[in-house]
Amino acid sequence: MSDQSMNPDTTQIQQLVEQVARQQQLLKDLYQTRTDSKALVPVLGVAHLFTKRQAVEDASLHNFQYTLSTVLFSLDVLRHMLLPISQLDQIERIFAMLNDIHTLILYTEGTINQARNQLALWAVNPSIH
Repeated sequence: MSDQSMNPDTTQIQQLVEQVARQQQLLKDLYQTRTDSKALVPVLGVAHLFTKRQAVEDASLHNFQYTLSTVLFSLDVLRHMLLPISQLDQIERIFAMLNDIHTLILYTEGTINQARNQLALWAVNPSIH
């Protein structure tokens, strides 16, 4: 066997190294985007009006928003990892499903934010129900 057939092409190795570096940078950027995003604040300056029960409920909803943000980050990573290994005829179907899941999670986050806003309104005016 010749040395040439046993050694991979250096340009292929260089392309793979560059691809891995791009993927790592993209993952870092995605992580930074998710960690920088803050859960929406209901109505500013209302937290001091919360009863103990309302404060606990708001904290639970707030934590749930952060948990869903982590799920969105994981979906973004999964989407990125599936792209190079999926067959072209399956990519569209897989990504459509992942986009639907992403949309459902965003709707859930919106619903949670509405609940937090409703808590804030109740704290300001208890007659609102």
